[in-house]
Parts: sequence; C-alpha cells; structure tokens
Amino acid sequence: MNPTAPRLWSNAAVLAAVLVVTGCGGSADSDAPGPSAGVAPAACAKVFAQSVPAAADNVVLVVDRTASVADQPMPAALAADLSEVSRRNGSLTVVAVDGDGAAPRILAKHVALSTSGERDRPSVERLATVIPACVAATYVDPVRPVSAGSDLYRAMAVAAHLLTPGTRLWTLTDLVPTAGSLALDDELVSRGAAAAGQSLLRAAPLDLKGVRWHVVGIGATSAALVPATQEWLRDLGRVLCSGWHATGCEALALDPVNPVRTGAAGLPADPMPAFPRVTRRRTGGGCTYTVPGSVSFAGDSADLRDDVGQLLGEPLRQLQQDPQARLVVVGHTASSARYDAAGLRTLSLRRADAVARWFHEQGVDQTRITTRGVGDTEPLAEDIDPTSGQQIESVAARERRVTLTVAGASC
Repeated sequence: MNPTAPRLWSNAAVLAAVLVVTGCGGSADSDAPGPSAGVAPAACAKVFAQSVPAAADNVVLVVDRTASVADQPMPAALAADLSEVSRRNGSLTVVAVDGDGAAPRILAKHVALSTSGERDRPSVERLATVIPACVAATYVDPVRPVSAGSDLYRAMAVAAHLLTPGTRLWTLTDLVPTAGSLALDDELVSRGAAAAGQSLLRAAPLDLKGVRWHVVGIGATSAALVPATQEWLRDLGRVLCSGWHATGCEALALDPVNPVRTGAAGLPADPMPAFPRVTRRRTGGGCTYTVPGSVSFAGDSADLRDDVGQLLGEPLRQLQQDPQARLVVVGHTASSARYDAAGLRTLSLRRADAVARWFHEQGVDQTRITTRGVGDTEPLAEDIDPTSGQQIESVAARERRVTLTVAGASC
C-alpha cells in the first residue's frame, strides 16, 4: 500500500470531498452544490436512516477490525458491489467481529443504500458513486472490539441467518480467528490446511445457503506472515467455504502484499497462533537457524519454494559479510511409515543439499558449505503416541526441518 496514495478507507477528508462533488445530501436532483465538509457525514446518515427489509439485492458485510488485522484500503470489488446495489435500491447489513466471549454486533440491518424512486435520476448515480466511502466512514472505520481475540465464527453465524438468494456476502478479515469455535491454535496451524479445515468444520458448522462468499484480506495481518503461511490461510478459507455450502470458493485469493502493515491503534490484544517460522539461537561458535519444512519446501518433497529467499536472507547476509564463516546444513524428518530409516536419511539429505545449492547460487562458495541428512534420528521430541501408536502431527511438523549453522559468525 502506497502511504501517499488516496484512500477511501479511514479517510474522512476524501469522503467529505466526494460528497461535495457529488452533491450528496442536497435536494433530490438539484444541481446546487452539496453540503460543506463539516456536514457531509450527515448526508450518509440521512440515507442509512431508511430501511429496505424486502430488497431483492443486498450486501451482507462482516467486518473484522481486531488487532491482528492490517489496515487495508477499501477493496475495489466491494466498492463496485456497494455502488451497484445502491443503483438497484438495495440494502446493507453489517456485522462486526468481536473478541472472546463477546457477541458480534449488528451495526446495520437492511439499511438503504440509496433514495427511493425512479432509478434513472442523476442523484441515484451520484449517490452510488459516494456510497462506498459512506459505508467505510460510518460502519467500518469506527469498529472497535470490546474484548481480546477475534471470534469470526459467531459473526459469520449471525450473517448466515440474514442471507437471502440475492445476497452478496463479503467478509473483511485476515482469516486468523483466535477465539470461539473457529479459533486457530498452535496444533491446528501445524497441520495441512485441508486437515485443519475439516477439524474446524466439525467444530463450527455453518450453512451459507449457496451464496457467493467474497473474503478480502486473507493473510493481511499487522505482523507480516511468510508466503507459505498466507497460502495456508487461503487454502483453509477455501475448505471452509466449500464446507459451509458457499460458492466462489476457488476464487478466494490473497491480496497483493503491502509493504506497510499496521493495525488500528488502541484495540484489545489479539495474539496470533504460533505459525511456522524461522527461529534463531546462539550456539557454540556460531548462530543456528531452524527452518520448518512446511514453509521452505513444496509439499512432501525436497523442492525449495520459489520464495525461500525471504526465509534465508539473514544467514546469507552473515556469510556474505564474513568470508571466514562456514555453513553447516542438517536435514531432519519426522517418523514415517512411508520410508525406512535409509529412506528418511536420503530425504533429509536431499533437503539439506537443496538448501546448500540455493546458497551456492547466491554466491557462497561450495567449499564453505557442509551438508548432512539425519532422518528422524535427532528428534526434538517423540512424535509417535505410545498409547495409540499414531503420529502426533503437531510434534511431527516441528521435526520436519532444516537447521543452518553459520559457524564463526556473530549471532
């Protein structure tokens, strides 16, 4: 997001200016100038004070403005939908996500997005142009949760009861719920998206009645996530969408990554679960990085993700800055019924070698790099349940890793 670019979202000045240009709030079809900037919000309120409960075309908007969510500009597609529904004299319902133990709030229910009457009047088009800014200023920017966490499921459940065949369902969220039946915890985020999604569907069933579900902001958290985690959240959203009987599931996508990621100030805490990430620790004579396999390799393979450079940038800089430093790469696997001990060692070595090749491609001489593959022989913890004999996936996920030790470098 370009911090110098104009924004509709959270920008009262832009809203006021647009209202003046469009004449919103004046007489129905007057060519006279609109209200001054000081009274522009009243023009929005005048429209929203009307109700259209039987509208054939409507928008249901679920707004997650909890602390983990990065501020985002008004989505262009949502603005277009709001304008179109305004032209059709449709309605808007807004449900706000709240925290742990707090009921979601219905901020608007079937409120008008236009004035009644013939739809070919010039004032109808003027109002349709400004209505997205009105919605942002009136119903989105002011949202403030009352308790910590984000209970997205309860808000979606309220929205589900308000759906009709003509509904356009939008949810503005990072898709990181931390409270309620849909909460992501450390164990869930260690699984694959499909397995995590199925578990959540059992705990949080919902019927979205076949409407198309638009989700904007997936993975757009105030603390930036690595690409693999964002993609995991997108895939989780697609599983939930299908399981909740919505349509448009495969179209759920990530927003372009914004270099500026900030959340709204003064909100209750909303700590995110422990998504897989690179960790660093000081070791004797060097610095050791642990890189989870789930964010560095493509599936159950030894093929590095294209974006792995975002994970390995720090050890690479250390090696580039200190020509005497050496790199030791060790591949680890979880236990697996698919491989014998030799197969696990081979897989772990292939992964270590793939990482070593990447560093060599970045200019690190091969003579400075050593690789080993140890399979599952150096576990952090036992990943097999002794009672059931089943693998403990949250533990196994931590075992699938590569450790990088930059020896002789300051940590």
